[in-house]
Amino acid sequence: MTSQLPSYVTVHSRTYALPKQPTVAVCVDGFDPEYLAQGVANGILPNLAYFIDHGFHTTAKSCMPSFTKPNNVSIITGVPPSIHGIAGNFYLDPVNHEEKMITDATLLRGPTILQQLSKRGVRVVAITAKDKLRRIVSHDLENAICFSAEFAGEATIETNGISGVEEWIGRKAPLQYSGDLSLYVLDAGVKFIEEGRADSMYLTLSDLGEHRLRSHGGLSEQDVPILMSIPLGSQLAEEKATWRNFDIFDLVLNSQT
Repeated sequence: MTSQLPSYVTVHSRTYALPKQPTVAVCVDGFDPEYLAQGVANGILPNLAYFIDHGFHTTAKSCMPSFTKPNNVSIITGVPPSIHGIAGNFYLDPVNHEEKMITDATLLRGPTILQQLSKRGVRVVAITAKDKLRRIVSHDLENAICFSAEFAGEATIETNGISGVEEWIGRKAPLQYSGDLSLYVLDAGVKFIEEGRADSMYLTLSDLGEHRLRSHGGLSEQDVPILMSIPLGSQLAEEKATWRNFDIFDLVLNSQT
């Protein structure tokens, strides 16, 4: 007699339903709620305006300071840095007491949601703008595709689960600090959905240019918008008083009908 596997995965004591249809979570670096409000008012964000009117929209809290790595890792683990272990872009090496950049998943404590989904046979695709984040997001994925726009031209089956990305997309990978870097991530994501090659996808974008060039002077975004294309399930709505940016997979996977 064989036991049937549950229709969910558990990560850090939180449960996530397996995707019933292709699901996509997108992390937009530097996306202040004021940018969303102004873009909708100016009529230049019609799809996000549709999400607000017909789906779900709220303002959530991010991990502070709002560095790239702790917030992305929080999103893919569903927990804060105090649990997953990556609290900044740099860390103090306890052996030689030197400051070092976090470039891989060595300091990561516990599994990621993407990892556990992949172990259940879910076709996971993760695309990052910059490669230094890709090395963390790809941690222990099984039979998944994970590459960066930055080094899309160097992707291999062995390392990234895919090769020939530039030919597939139809253009060369953009420069690291190009505004096209994030568009490359999104274009790749659209092609995966159009070709029916992904069940669960995580796309994480890069802020254009230097942080000091933002209209708010490079200050950390404590408040960030969360949007979803479908309405929020009533059970989830009743459970949450305060949303965090790392609740996004809870929203995406557990609001399925």
